[in-house]
Amino acid sequence: RGRSSAQRRQMRSNAFTVLYAVARSVPKSRATASMVSTAHRAMMAAAQAETHPRLGKHMARLLVDRNYQRRVSSPERAETKALFEARFPQRFDVTPLLDADGYVRWDHSIQKGEEMYRSFLLNVCNTPIGGNRFAVVGQGEGWTDFEVTFRKPRGENGNVKGIRLRARDYHADMFDKVGQPVGISYNGHSGMGKKQEKSLANAVENGRFAEDPQFIFLDMCAGQDGLDDALEQLGNVELITTLDSSRYWPGKMSDANGTFTGIGDSELQPAIFSVWEGLTRGEDYGQIRRRVKADMDPKLHVYETNYIFGTLKDYRDVRWAHMDGDDDGVSDALDIHYRFGSTTPTRSPSLKLRPQSDSANLNGDTVRDAALDLNVCTHYNGFTEKNPFAEHVFTSGGFFD
Repeated sequence: RGRSSAQRRQMRSNAFTVLYAVARSVPKSRATASMVSTAHRAMMAAAQAETHPRLGKHMARLLVDRNYQRRVSSPERAETKALFEARFPQRFDVTPLLDADGYVRWDHSIQKGEEMYRSFLLNVCNTPIGGNRFAVVGQGEGWTDFEVTFRKPRGENGNVKGIRLRARDYHADMFDKVGQPVGISYNGHSGMGKKQEKSLANAVENGRFAEDPQFIFLDMCAGQDGLDDALEQLGNVELITTLDSSRYWPGKMSDANGTFTGIGDSELQPAIFSVWEGLTRGEDYGQIRRRVKADMDPKLHVYETNYIFGTLKDYRDVRWAHMDGDDDGVSDALDIHYRFGSTTPTRSPSLKLRPQSDSANLNGDTVRDAALDLNVCTHYNGFTEKNPFAEHVFTSGGFFD
């Protein structure tokens, strides 16, 4: 009583951290089993009852930590897995994306240059889906509309009839349709993350925010670097993107305007069709992930699928190392304490260094971005590329460290 909601949130977080630290640190033995089990039940109850979404996800993440899982029983591991799936949904329902005719609406933006747009118009029509192929149904300056009708409707009661896709030029607006009932995708270069950052800034400035679940698929190099900011600022979105480079191969192509050198083959092509196949069939992320993996050459990437999904495996292996849910400068992969009230540091007007805010409450986004940029550079530097002790390892510690 007498405490603000913010104070109560922090107290809940503090209590959970203490319980978790005790349960993970005591020696594993018959003498401590009862205490660990009691702490586990209390943490499960707290995590299930938590009303703050990010704190609730933080609690679920800790309870599925591999080291913690070794300390609990098989039934307890099963309930933590169920908790994870409740906090991190494992399936995307396309029903909100359907138009009045039962077609999934999709917006796909494409970077200019290297004939990427022109190539996509050809490639998207060459891959069958649902027993049919995409066909052009409309076209204008910088955009083309496609439609494919499945031979056999999908979904519950056959409510998914096909896909209506708009492919268009990219203008720092890959997130322009956030908040609308449409799936979103992008393919092109990342510009060391700048294209994602500019699109996010424009989306925030224009008030783009998803109240209802929305699916985003980004095919670019090192898309994980922008994952945390996008999930924080765009609302209720599921964002699937890459860990390292998305590969493509030039080739000779021909359309109504003649022959040109375009993108003859790419990892995007099978990946995005696997996503469409899985989503329209109602598959979970694990099933879609297996579809994508089947078309990938693991020797080309530091991680087996490169496209990182919302599965428990991908969260453990990749996502949480790239995220900082409470912005305290500590990677989620190692953070056991969720802090509220982080603040953005300000410059001192004095020539002498003077603290302007409590260091315990500094916002760590800028430091995180610097660490992740360094992480990407190790992949493209000839001295560190393919070196397992240097490539993609800078996210393994607290960013302020």
